[in-house]
Amino acid sequence: MEILKFFFFQKHFFQAIIFPKLIKKTCYSFNLHHVMPTLKPLVYTPKQISISLAGRALAHPCRVKMVQLLIKHPNLTNRELTERLRLSKSTIHDHLTKLWDAGLINVSYSPHSLCVEITKEQIEMYKKLEALFDFEPKKAYHLSLLD
Repeated sequence: MEILKFFFFQKHFFQAIIFPKLIKKTCYSFNLHHVMPTLKPLVYTPKQISISLAGRALAHPCRVKMVQLLIKHPNLTNRELTERLRLSKSTIHDHLTKLWDAGLINVSYSPHSLCVEITKEQIEMYKKLEALFDFEPKKAYHLSLLD
């Protein structure tokens, strides 16, 4: 109940400071539905989080291709990946962030670029994940996803 009181107070305090004319028009009834999403606890185990991060990391064909490139060439920079994959630096950075969050690659900062590497343990982890999805590819994809 203290948290609800805090949110109620915080909402109207903010309105009184930022929008002083609105404080007279503000309805003081408290709507619980606006606050509930922030009050729900996120209770996930580390295993659940790591599985979801690995799934998210391999959910895009470009990230799968990046890992396969890193297996062939263990040390690449983001510039080299940009040239090889013909994608923008920001797109490469977003993909690298998701792979790094999942623990599939290591990223280190050097002046003017990112150094990307993959270890033997990470290669083994990728091979295990790849084995989970070892099934025959479809002949057609929705909206020609992989032309």
